[in-house]
Amino acid sequence: MIGFPHLRRALLAVALGLPGPAALAQQQDCALTVRTHGFLSRAQARCGFTRYAPSMQESARACTRRLSNVSGQEYLRAGSEDFDRNERERGRERLCAELLESFPDMVGR
Repeated sequence: MIGFPHLRRALLAVALGLPGPAALAQQQDCALTVRTHGFLSRAQARCGFTRYAPSMQESARACTRRLSNVSGQEYLRAGSEDFDRNERERGRERLCAELLESFPDMVGR
């Protein structure tokens, strides 16, 4: 489950370009980055966002190469499912508004 605190941490790490202290931490960071990308990609499509930060897209692309093909797809799918669950719980309009307010540097209209 990816909540806004986890999303904020992942986005902050991407924005600051913080490397993990070890290979395991890097893999965990990559898993979270790819999952966050799945979440934001679904948000872009469902919320009608016309802007999605290239830095996040580039980080997700690099991380996908580091992860196995199967696990990369699993994390991407999990992020999309996280969006779907949040959309059901909050409603699309509210969720999209919260994302715009919380992450103006990552997504926009």
